[in-house]
Amino acid sequence: MSEIAPALRSYMKNTCTTQEVVSQKLGIHQSQISRLLNGEYQRLSPNLKKFCDYAKIEVGIRVRGKSKKQLSRKLSRVVAEVWDGSKQHEYALIRIIRSLKALP
Repeated sequence: MSEIAPALRSYMKNTCTTQEVVSQKLGIHQSQISRLLNGEYQRLSPNLKKFCDYAKIEVGIRVRGKSKKQLSRKLSRVVAEVWDGSKQHEYALIRIIRSLKALP
């Protein structure tokens, strides 16, 4: 993710766009835009993703060195192992997975 901030700064420079303009268009406070441009982030937050989408910067998601595609296959296998096929179980698994987002 260390390549994101330089790509965002390059976008800003090449398009002569100001932090204020991006802030207004995306609904993200200008100070947050500044922090993102300076690389002050630990993960792909919703605001960072929104900024990257706006700048048309594709962000490759990697977790512990594995690509999103590799993770998808492994995650799919695990879900297939534990899911009983019911809607109720589907929603329970979704809630469990989403609850992990709150963990540090």
